[in-house]
Amino acid sequence: MSQQDKLEQSTVYLQQQFKHFNIFPKLAVILGSGLGDFAQAVETKFEMAYKDIPGFPVTSVEGHTGSLVVGNLDGKAVLIFKGRIHVYEGYTAQEAAFTSYLLKQLNINMLISTNAVGGMRPELYLGALVLIEDHINFSFHNPLTHTSLDMKNAYNMEWQNIARMVAKQEGLKLHSGIYGGISGPSYLSVAELKMLRRLGADIVGMSTIPEVIVARLSDIKVLGISCVTDMVVPEALEPLDHDMVVRVANQTRPKFTQLLRAIANQLFISEEIQ
Repeated sequence: MSQQDKLEQSTVYLQQQFKHFNIFPKLAVILGSGLGDFAQAVETKFEMAYKDIPGFPVTSVEGHTGSLVVGNLDGKAVLIFKGRIHVYEGYTAQEAAFTSYLLKQLNINMLISTNAVGGMRPELYLGALVLIEDHINFSFHNPLTHTSLDMKNAYNMEWQNIARMVAKQEGLKLHSGIYGGISGPSYLSVAELKMLRRLGADIVGMSTIPEVIVARLSDIKVLGISCVTDMVVPEALEPLDHDMVVRVANQTRPKFTQLLRAIANQLFISEEIQ
């Protein structure tokens, strides 16, 4: 079955669910490794595993629940992806961007994309929250073929300013940085980390970029927020494992939830979503 056929299946099914539960989300949130508990802040109307949604790809990564939640966040309808699809799971870049293609079909044009990352600067400590200003696609995968695309403002600059304002109001420290995307699943060598840092990256992860590229193509506004779950400063590199990533993400849950919730509410106001 083609990606387009799978997309059509998922779209029709979810539109039926929206109608059945009388809820029509305007904002989507993708939750990265260990960050799925944010969905507990939502008054859930329905939740289903990815495997139960016709045509939807399934994630197999620890820390990614692999379910979709639709409900109300402080009275506003939202769609939450608890976990994402990765190229290193054997998917193509187009398949890894399935969620963004789906949002376009569902007429959802607001996306907050979150992820767990390695901090490449000493000041980006474990548990630090980082606003993604832009990215470097060091994975060399792109979901687009035969399509040119202007990637300026891929991470909406107006929304970035809103996020900074909200963080200040909430008394939370929000760093800013450039996201370096790699394909994974292995972590980078010391030499690779030094090279990526020289190229301008502040944080590094194995996801996000395919979905952001397709969101940009689809005129979906994107805000990116990362949680530093491991330190990858080349000169002081320590052993890494995914269990630590999930553990640190869980420990960061209270401030992550506080910030994300406040930002979502302010974005609804700025976009005049009733």
